[in-house]
Amino acid sequence: MDGDCKTAVVTGGTGEIGFAIAHKLLCNKGKKVVLIGNDTKKGSEVVDSLNCSFGRSKATFYKCDITNREEVEGTMKKAKNDLDEIDIVVNAAGVWNDVCWPNEMETNLGGTINVVLSARNHIKKGNGVVINLTGLSALEPFPNSPLFASFGAGVIHFTRSFGHDVNFRRFGVRVVALCLGITKTNLHVDLDKKMLTKEMGKGMSDFLKNACYQKPDACACAVAELVKYGPPGSVWVVEGSRLFYYDVPDYKECLNLVSQFM
Repeated sequence: MDGDCKTAVVTGGTGEIGFAIAHKLLCNKGKKVVLIGNDTKKGSEVVDSLNCSFGRSKATFYKCDITNREEVEGTMKKAKNDLDEIDIVVNAAGVWNDVCWPNEMETNLGGTINVVLSARNHIKKGNGVVINLTGLSALEPFPNSPLFASFGAGVIHFTRSFGHDVNFRRFGVRVVALCLGITKTNLHVDLDKKMLTKEMGKGMSDFLKNACYQKPDACACAVAELVKYGPPGSVWVVEGSRLFYYDVPDYKECLNLVSQFM
């Protein structure tokens, strides 16, 4: 699907990555973007910035708590009325705080699920796409932040299952996952204090000091590419400003027989 004249809904739209995605979609001749977030003041600032750059009424902000299913459904209905039809939905909302893990789970995993289930009812059938963002830690063990990694892994498996070809034929919506490498955002501010233990916090601090950061624009460029050709249920990685396809192996190929019981 080409990005020309397409409409989009971006959750986490007031964050650095969400804003970069909205900006990129409009740069690619997108018709209009609806941003969703919790901060009304920041939402107004982001919308003003986008409208100054691309023209009046190109961007709109809706305040919404994505952990609230009814609120998400109401917001998606408003977005569809505003846009006439929805072509693209990007789940860019997320928090990183293992100490407050219930909120982390409800936002990163539950919020993603809420938005996808609602989008299924409102997005354009046959040519619509939902892109779920999560961290690279979703693909491998991350001992410094096991809960954040676990919820990300849930996003990946939900995307692969809901986005499976079987469901694509049922619902006519592509659902794709994009795992982000370490990206320069405010998400990492005081992150060492948000880990489960002091030891994990120290490990996280050391990890971030040695990390190779990419800019939010790299994530936005990756999203723009996946809008065009990301297959249903596929998993992708953007790391070091490079986009990779993640080839998920068949679990049977990874099995090594240890014992035969019957």
